[in-house]
Amino acid sequence: MVEESASVELNAPVNTIWQLVSTINDWEKWNATIQSAERLTAGGWTPGFRFRQTSERWLSIYTITEVDLGRSASWTGSKAGLTRRMSVELRPLEGGTEVELRQTASGPRALGPLGFFVRRGMRRSLHGWTQGLRKALAEIPTTA
Repeated sequence: MVEESASVELNAPVNTIWQLVSTINDWEKWNATIQSAERLTAGGWTPGFRFRQTSERWLSIYTITEVDLGRSASWTGSKAGLTRRMSVELRPLEGGTEVELRQTASGPRALGPLGFFVRRGMRRSLHGWTQGLRKALAEIPTTA
């Protein structure tokens, strides 16, 4: 199994960050590593909720496995010998939110020489999330 993680402190409340993270159909607007994302299940984020995501020309179906609404979520998807898991945890800070992101990959494609490419893709993905969240926050209109 390979694992990568990243964290970012953002100058926005937890509920604003959660809104960005939980609005799957908008991910491609602010995360440069996601070409498309769409809900496959009606309703809110609960275990069993499913969505489709294309990243770096790799289409996957993910299922939410754990949720603490407004605070954390994890999802998992498997394809062609690779199982990927992503988790997002939001922690309130004075004046903002810390976002902790973690990805793991397991299975035959995560081992040996292919593991290098899987790990590199995970790093790019995490960078897309951290930088994308910053970008999305910068584009939210503020009232003065």
